[in-house]
Amino acid sequence: MMMNRRSNNERNWTTTKRQRQRQMREETQGEITTPPSNDNDDEASAASSSNHPSVSPFVLDEAIFFAQDLTGSEGRDRRRRRRVRDQSQIEFLAQRIEERRANRIPVPFVIRKTFVKECYHIAVREGYKDHDRIHLEDLYAMRDEKIGSDNNDDDNPDDNNDDNNPGEDNRSKNKRRACRLPSYVASFLIKLGFFDHYQVWNQLFDRAEQVVKKSHLRDEKWFYYRDFVYYHTNIVSYWPWTRNATRESILYVALFYIATGVWFCHVVHDEQICPVDPTSQQRPYYGWTSALYFASTTMSTVGYGDLVVEKTDDNLTDWRSSLYGVAYMMTSLLVAIMFLRAVADMSFRKLTQRGPVRDVMERAFQTLTHWVMGRPRPDDHLYVQIRRLRFQLLSKIVAQFSLLNLIGIFVSRFFVNRYADETGENWNWMTSFYWAIQTTTTIGYGDLNMPFELRWFQIIYLALSTYFASNALGRLGTLGVEAREAKRRYAWGRKGASTGTCVRAWMELPRFFILFFAFENIVSTLASTFLT
Repeated sequence: MMMNRRSNNERNWTTTKRQRQRQMREETQGEITTPPSNDNDDEASAASSSNHPSVSPFVLDEAIFFAQDLTGSEGRDRRRRRRVRDQSQIEFLAQRIEERRANRIPVPFVIRKTFVKECYHIAVREGYKDHDRIHLEDLYAMRDEKIGSDNNDDDNPDDNNDDNNPGEDNRSKNKRRACRLPSYVASFLIKLGFFDHYQVWNQLFDRAEQVVKKSHLRDEKWFYYRDFVYYHTNIVSYWPWTRNATRESILYVALFYIATGVWFCHVVHDEQICPVDPTSQQRPYYGWTSALYFASTTMSTVGYGDLVVEKTDDNLTDWRSSLYGVAYMMTSLLVAIMFLRAVADMSFRKLTQRGPVRDVMERAFQTLTHWVMGRPRPDDHLYVQIRRLRFQLLSKIVAQFSLLNLIGIFVSRFFVNRYADETGENWNWMTSFYWAIQTTTTIGYGDLNMPFELRWFQIIYLALSTYFASNALGRLGTLGVEAREAKRRYAWGRKGASTGTCVRAWMELPRFFILFFAFENIVSTLASTFLT
């Protein structure tokens, strides 16, 4: 009797739970599919958005899309397609957000700042309660003001007064209005890689109109411009040569080299940094080559000490040399930091992007790891996985270090042996290896006498040494992050119940039922005693 009453209660509780779930799903679907009754009333829109006072409309759109995905025939179709692709709902939503981030509009900071500022001024001028939004009609008006309309309207007196070329079509006039530059200047800048202002503004307004029409507040026609610039625009540099970190760093390094030669050879005339050829060959490039070599040793922090700033007769540096020497060292430090930032950016892209060369290198190092450490197995212990990860990372660093030093050994032996008569030096293989090690590690003791022609190679080789040192330190820094990720994956894989746990649970199940029924009988006895 007691068991029947318990089963009936459980059945009633299950039925009530299902009814609550069905009711919540119907209410959610009703809130989503029911449009607001008013069109452009500010108070009505504020009341409709008060249901979600602290939620951004763009975030709310994602939530509504997710709720629609859970209900209705369209949601069932999506779930069926995701089952085929073996993709969960969270993965599908994350992929959709990632696709939207990848399709953001590249916009210079100046245009984005102007867009946000003008939208804010419109909201203040129109007296809207929420200054983070404007009406769709205001967006159309701003579009006509910025880039005009593509329709050829010859009856507009404003365009006729503004037109210096009667044969120019309306689209060309709109481009000139957006760029605020002569057409030939704008065309030349676009060919150099600068942004076409007309095209950027046109993409902004087209995307804004699409967002408003697809929003859940499309009947109210409100445009939330701050959320729009955050979710749908991506700030890029206005200058084409600074949009890539690697290209920017190479440009600044080249400018630093050229400025070093101009400063020491033509401004201060430092005979130590930019000397005259002491030999009878009278090489005209001797001074500039020495200046570029000095720039490379300074920026790479190698500093052999074979070139120093000009000193006085007392072997001391005067105040002028000290002043511009300190300024020069600070400038070289800034250039080195920008160069290292580009290296870090390249290292991050290597971790996130794939390519044919990277795939071949990864397979090679993976094969080496499997040959030394063995192939990974699902039941490997955590310390084995971390040890394999460390070996693979350190093998990459050792391979790069060995390749760079081999290049330095062979090139240094070529120059030293060829110009041994001028320097009086005759390096063996061990001396060349010693020089390569102190160069690639950016130590630079300066205890070896190097030929002048070797400086042509060192201008590039020292920059490569700096890149290697920073890249190696960056890889060692990521070792801890990758080890923590391996621990998380290991812990996630161990979340399932093992066979021993299941057997122990089955063994403890009879004891659980005995204690449960005993407790229920005691409660029933006490209840009947106190009630009677």
